[in-house]
Amino acid sequence: MRARTIAGMAAGTATLMCATVLPASANNVDLAAGPPRGPKYHHGLWNDLNDTLGACLGGSGTFYRVVIKISPADGAGPTFSILDEVAGPPCRYTGNLSIPEDERYIMSLTAYNVNPENNVTASQAFYT
Repeated sequence: MRARTIAGMAAGTATLMCATVLPASANNVDLAAGPPRGPKYHHGLWNDLNDTLGACLGGSGTFYRVVIKISPADGAGPTFSILDEVAGPPCRYTGNLSIPEDERYIMSLTAYNVNPENNVTASQAFYT
């Protein structure tokens, strides 16, 4: 009986060790924002598998630009941004970015309106 318990503990420990060696899973981000009490149709996108940043200006009418920026949460490291000035698909994407892996970043979105009082902002922390 004791041999089974030790063998079971060894198998469980081996499984745990293997799990900690595997790479981190992809942390994709879809930061959506829109006017208060309105649809969230502006998007900032991070694709962790390809290290690409995307910007999607949604809706129509008075919004003319969305700017997406990612920067290190601790302020040390590269910052990237992209903008989209055409409402609707397709979204705009960067190429593959040279960015540190498994670092905490902040994505910020600013959607600009012809009336600056109606600009929309949002942000979200994530890990690359």
